[in-house]
Amino acid sequence: MLAILRVDERGRVTAANDAAKTLFGRVVGQRCCDVVVARDGRDTLCTPDCSQSLAAGDQADSERPASIRGRRCELVCTRVGADLVVVVRPGPALEPGTEVLTLREREVLGLVAAGVEPADIARRLRIGGSTVRTHVERARSKLGARTRAEAVARALARGEIPPPE
Repeated sequence: MLAILRVDERGRVTAANDAAKTLFGRVVGQRCCDVVVARDGRDTLCTPDCSQSLAAGDQADSERPASIRGRRCELVCTRVGADLVVVVRPGPALEPGTEVLTLREREVLGLVAAGVEPADIARRLRIGGSTVRTHVERARSKLGARTRAEAVARALARGEIPPPE
């Protein structure tokens, strides 16, 4: 089922169909780029400026494959009259180990690889210890790893994090 969002020229979601609510949750009033968070490999496709560029005519309508919330999908961003419309056609779930890590997950795993203790990671990044654990667990899940060490090894092998110095 197609998930459809209507977006204003400032990039805020103004309406969502039931499929979009199922896929993204409550989204009206949020920035589209914060809701969709589409990725193509390591690159984030959705930016705070994309809806403004599309509304101004600086950016052409786009249709492209993407990864959203652990699923392959087709992402279409287009103008329909005065409205901006984002259509997501969800596909199959990604296989474990194929989903790309977020910048923060790569940052945390890089520090884990360097032997930094979780409490020190939290202090360095100015986040809570539970947030450090969450980033490690999400990275571990995305990499299909059972342990932190295995997550680090897989991230290193995939080039997601640089080798520790």
